[in-house]
Amino acid sequence: MKKFIRISLIFTTIVIVVVVSIGLGLRKKIDKGNYYQIDKNKEFIMLGHSHPECAYNDTLIDNFLNLSNSGESYFYTFLKLKKIIPANKHLKIIFIEFTNNVLDKEMDEWTWGDKYINFRLPKYTSSMTLSDYQLLLFKNWRATLNAEPPTLKLYADFLLSKSNEIIKKNDWGSYVPLERDYLAHDLKRIKEKKDSVLNLQKEESKINIEYLKKCVAICESNNTKLFFVRSPLHTQYVSNNEERLQTIYRENFQKIPWIDLINFTQDDSHFSDLEHLNYKGSVNYSKFFDNFIKRELRNFDDNTEKLNGILKLSSN
Repeated sequence: MKKFIRISLIFTTIVIVVVVSIGLGLRKKIDKGNYYQIDKNKEFIMLGHSHPECAYNDTLIDNFLNLSNSGESYFYTFLKLKKIIPANKHLKIIFIEFTNNVLDKEMDEWTWGDKYINFRLPKYTSSMTLSDYQLLLFKNWRATLNAEPPTLKLYADFLLSKSNEIIKKNDWGSYVPLERDYLAHDLKRIKEKKDSVLNLQKEESKINIEYLKKCVAICESNNTKLFFVRSPLHTQYVSNNEERLQTIYRENFQKIPWIDLINFTQDDSHFSDLEHLNYKGSVNYSKFFDNFIKRELRNFDDNTEKLNGILKLSSN
């Protein structure tokens, strides 16, 4: 019996060593590979969660690529930037969504919750440092380890496919048009004072802001211009952390221009719900944003006073 146990332990150890070795080898090959280029005509990139994912129709904005992804915390946005910026020196501006719910404690769940690790870790693990990986292990070791087999499969499939476009192959984000209509339902809940979803938690996600700072740092170290954007929200969207959001911006990100378009449209027909533009709204907004880039940002001067700090813009 002892001999059997000893042989089993040796076999298990060998299997673990082999799997880990294969995993590290695949990660290294992906990390060092020439897989992260985007089209040379794409000079502007948008990153963030579902708000920009549904708002920026990049077929209507010249030289623009929307790589936002629903449910994405800044932890994963940072892992994208680590690979995209060094591989694309032609980029002129990175846009990152900066809005009220990025402070929400729920962002912790978006970083290391079971379904988020299972969905995102395989896509971005090759960009992680040991400290990034240790963070997930410490917060949710079971989900992190469970994500290893799909990670190995995803990377093996990618390498076998002979593709050189991991951003597209592994779906790092895109514009997603919304046709659904939940606005009437949301407005009814507010009227009846039943909506607790919109009252953001008072406790903040420190890790989300920490990784936003890392996003800023990597843009600065590569001399890549960065803008924050707040995409349109419905006028009835309720947030109890606006003052705190403004404070965090002033204390940590004052040097980053913030294009605040929260009140761009008040037309109910443009919203899918209180937080997301629908397809019609995104078309209208994207045309505006295209003109805004051409008018204000294409030849942006760092010393332009009107873009120092928070911008209050409208469709007028």
